[in-house]
Amino acid sequence: MKKILIGFIAIGLLTFVGCEKDDDTDTTETSSDDGSTGSDTGSDEKIAQTSQGRLDNGEEPIDIFQTGFPVDSLLGKTYKGGLIAYLDTLDGKGLITTPIDQGEFEWQMAKSTCANLILGGYDDWYLPSKEELDKLYLSKGLIGGFTSGRYWSSSENTTNDAWGQYFSDGKQNLYNKYVSNYVRAVRAF
Repeated sequence: MKKILIGFIAIGLLTFVGCEKDDDTDTTETSSDDGSTGSDTGSDEKIAQTSQGRLDNGEEPIDIFQTGFPVDSLLGKTYKGGLIAYLDTLDGKGLITTPIDQGEFEWQMAKSTCANLILGGYDDWYLPSKEELDKLYLSKGLIGGFTSGRYWSSSENTTNDAWGQYFSDGKQNLYNKYVSNYVRAVRAF
C-alpha cells in the first residue's frame, strides 16, 4: 500500500511540474525542411522567451500582446527609459513611468521636476494628467514603489487647485497647489 501511494504522489508531481507554464513565457516551435520540429533558432531545443526578453530584443509591447501575452505580463517591465504602466491594446500607444517617485513637492515644483527629468536617455517626462495618474494607480501592484499617500496630477481645476489621487484607496480629490504631494513622472510611447 505504501509503494502504491508513493507511486501516485510521484506521478502527480511529475504531471504538475510537466504542465506548469508561466504566463510570462512563450515557446516558439518551427518546422525544418525535413518535417521535424525545433526551436526558432533551428536547433532541437525549445527556447522560452519572456515578455521582458522580447522587449529587450526590440519588440514593441503591442506586438508582444498580439502574440498572446496578457497585458499584465507587460506592465511593470523595463522599456524605453522606465516601466510600462499602461498599454492601449487598440492602437499600441502607452504610458511609461519612472521606477521610483521623484519626491514630494508643491504642484508647480512637481510639474517642473518632471519636465526637467532626464532618465534612461529620455528627456520627455511630464507630470501625468488626472486620467494617466489613475492608470498608474490601477497598475501600482505590477509597477511597484508607490507609497499609500497622495500623488499630484497635472490637471488643474482653478488657479489655486489641482487634482491629486490617494494611492491607498484610489480616490481623486482637489488639493491646494501649495500642499506637498508625491510625484511620479511619466512619458508616452
